[in-house]
Amino acid sequence: MKELHEGVVGEHFVAYIIAKKILDAEYWWPTLFKDTHDFCKNYDSCQKIGGFKTKSLAKLVITFQEEPFMKWGLDFIGLIKPIRILTKNKYILVATYYATRWVEAKAFKINIVIIIVKFLYEYILTKFGCPLTIVIDQGVHFINDIIKYVI
Repeated sequence: MKELHEGVVGEHFVAYIIAKKILDAEYWWPTLFKDTHDFCKNYDSCQKIGGFKTKSLAKLVITFQEEPFMKWGLDFIGLIKPIRILTKNKYILVATYYATRWVEAKAFKINIVIIIVKFLYEYILTKFGCPLTIVIDQGVHFINDIIKYVI
């Protein structure tokens, strides 16, 4: 048992693993599991190792938004291959509310500024009000004077 626990093949495993290794070596006795449990419980170097720390080292910071629907993320998904050839929509404009992951999305044929402004007006501004923050991925179609004027 000592060789399996601390020897060449042993890595200070728990009692159940040591008992399985003894069984794999084709040894058995009636009190095998009890003996391995007692051996591991009374093994001095294994008992000196400390347990888990219950207190986190990093301070948990929870941020709440003061008003609902104040932080949105905007992104274009595309160029996609349309399922229907009749619609010819190649892009999907997705707006995601950060707190609840609420999604507003619509498919478009092109990704120009006018499309983004109409989408913002119809799906965000009229339904939820003017957001405090809009997070974008620095896409060329989002960095624009027209969008800054609308928002």
